[in-house]
Amino acid sequence: MQMMQMDPRFMDCFKELTGIDLMAMGEERAKTEESRKEADAKLAEVRAQKEKEEEAKRKAQAEA
Repeated sequence: MQMMQMDPRFMDCFKELTGIDLMAMGEERAKTEESRKEADAKLAEVRAQKEKEEEAKRKAQAEA
């Protein structure tokens, strides 16, 4: 099965017979996963910034 998936001739034939482009599906999945990782990294950055701001706020209240 792996040899068939690696053979571009078989993949072209499969695509023509079924109308399903497995290569495009794999690329789309990779893009989606990359986007998800970027979003997770950005979310972690925002959370870290928010924690810093809250810590500074608590520190300012404790001094006052």
